Parts: sequence; C-alpha cells; structure tokens
Amino acid sequence: MARLLVAERSLFAAERGDRIVLAATPQTALHGLCVDAPPPVQSTGVDLDVSISRDAAGREAQGLFALLGMGPTPRLSLAVRGHSLAPLGIASELAVGDRLASAPLPDSMLRAVPEDAGVVLTLALDLPTDLTPAALEAHLAGRSSATRTARQALVLWNPRGARSAEAEVALLWSRPEDEGALKSLFSARGQVHSRRACGLPAISSSEAFLDRMDRACSGGAPSILASPAPVVSGLRAAASVGLGVNVGRVLSRLVEDAWRSDPERPDVGSAGAAPAEIDDARRLLEELPFMGFSGTARERSLVPGGYRS
Repeated sequence: MARLLVAERSLFAAERGDRIVLAATPQTALHGLCVDAPPPVQSTGVDLDVSISRDAAGREAQGLFALLGMGPTPRLSLAVRGHSLAPLGIASELAVGDRLASAPLPDSMLRAVPEDAGVVLTLALDLPTDLTPAALEAHLAGRSSATRTARQALVLWNPRGARSAEAEVALLWSRPEDEGALKSLFSARGQVHSRRACGLPAISSSEAFLDRMDRACSGGAPSILASPAPVVSGLRAAASVGLGVNVGRVLSRLVEDAWRSDPERPDVGSAGAAPAEIDDARRLLEELPFMGFSGTARERSLVPGGYRS
C-alpha cells in the first residue's frame, strides 16, 4: 500500500493482481482489495462503466435503492468521443419491477432549480396514494394492495469542500397534496426547513438554499432552464431516474471552499476576495460540462440515455 499526497490530502493506493484501489483511508483501501467485485459487463459502445455497489453503500443510499427497486450494481456508462467523455446513461437490473414510473419533468419543477445547482437527481416514483408510514412500509415490503399514484421528485445537492460549510440538500415534490405527509416523514431526520417553491412542496437542510430556489422561481436569479439547450432537453425528456452533475460548478465550489478553510491561511474562513490564481482555477474548472445520465424502466431493467452540455 502506498500513501499519495494530492492537493495536500492523503490518498491511499493498494494493488493486488489486476485490481487497483484508491481510497481516503488505508482501511477502506484494504477493504477494496478484499471485497468481491461484480464481474465487468461488456456493452457495445461503452468505454467506461462506473458501478455502484448497493450492498456496500450506506444506510441512506440503500434506502434509496430499495425505494427505486434497483438491482445490486447500477452503472453509469460513458463513451470516449474524440478528446471528451460522453455520458450514455444509467444501466441497471431492477430487483423489483413496479416501483418506478416514467414521465418528463414539468417546467414548473425545473424552474425551481437554481442554475448553478451541482447535482440534480430526478425520480419518477409509483407510490401508494396515501403516503402514510404504514403504507410505505407495506409498499417496500412488497405486500401492498393500495392504489398508487405517480409522483416526481427532484433532489438537489451542492457538495461542499469544507467540513464547516452548511450542508445544501433539497427535495422538491410534484404533488402538493403530499406536503403534510412529507413534513411528517422528514421531521424525524432532525432539523429541516420546508416551504413551497414554485407552488410545490420543498424540504431542505438549508433555509438559504430554499431562498435561492425562491429567487429562481420568481426570475430573480437564473434557473436551470437557462442552461445550454442539450441540458434542458435532457432534463425535460421522459425518464424514470436521472442524475445530472454540473461538473464545472461542483469542482469550482469545492476549490473555493477548500481555499477558504485552509488552516494555514491567517484569515481562514473569511469572506474576503480570493487570490488571482484561485479565481483563474475556478474559471477554468467552470468550463467543464454538465453531464446527464438517465434510465427508463422497461420490464426488469433501466434503458440508459445520456446528454451533456
């Protein structure tokens, strides 16, 4: 095992046979050498697959996979085209075939998404009409006979590059009638903030994030509908699951957060102007594209689709 220093952060590398593992801790790197990896899937036109192990994920991620009925190893597929990567979509078996719907996202939801949102997860869910805890429990256990209603959900996340930074996660829900049930379900998760954004229920870890969603709704700030045409078309397309990553904005924000939280700075944490080299690096990073991955439920699998700016 080797310890590497990347941007003044430790990265541990381990190798055994034909496997190379990179991890933030030596324990995780060792675990990566020992865990049983799924066999690679050969798909025509795919040059790179990023597989996610459902069973090795944390509790929250496992709960999401259960809600979606995902198989054990969903994949983000990409192709190399010229000097760039092109997203091809989300490919996965579906362990349960009736948890997902398929529908285009309405502009009333997209209008609430700030243009600089880092990660956008879109879901089309087939859920019990009444969102009570008992109904959801029966639904996830596969023993529900209740009537169902399709919902669409947007999960927004801005990754931050400093541990002291406020978490920025928000949920936007398509069905106003569910507002009370959503508040009840999320109240057990600790302090959350809720209001309506563009007339739809919104819940967030950050009051400031909800303020930004309000400004996007009112036209006081750009929404994601101001993004390049391929991104808007991709977000509007019918799908069951979608993942959009604004790579440039995410990396730019991480760089600024990391610089401001650097303990060796005499004015660490201050809101003063960043040096020219940090601004130059952020501008360069912001040229990176928005990458979009989608999957549409068809029988017992997701049919992939992709787009980019």
